[in-house]
Amino acid sequence: MPNLNLLITCIRENTIIFDLNIKIDDMILEKEKKLIRETIEFPVQYDRVQQTIRDAKKMMVCDIRGWGKIQFMNKPEQRQDAIGEVIAKLLNEYHFKENLRCDDEQLKEDMVFI
Repeated sequence: MPNLNLLITCIRENTIIFDLNIKIDDMILEKEKKLIRETIEFPVQYDRVQQTIRDAKKMMVCDIRGWGKIQFMNKPEQRQDAIGEVIAKLLNEYHFKENLRCDDEQLKEDMVFI
């Protein structure tokens, strides 16, 4: 399978907060892919109140705690929530693309999620 390139731009109030350009397959090895499939019931979603990512059965996948650096920045709560939303979105996109049955590899690679 080719690399999955994801470009994510987080924009709030017409200001770019951050850009992420990630090659998913460069980051995840086959062993880790198997563990993900065995562990997480997709889709996942970020819970802003509990600051966690939860799977389809509402089981906690991970905590999102970003108070190290961002506690000293403007709007730290919004930044933490943005990071949680992006991580959940990346996990769901990864799962979708891994399970997509498509002969056109270029189409899979070029897919954009909104």
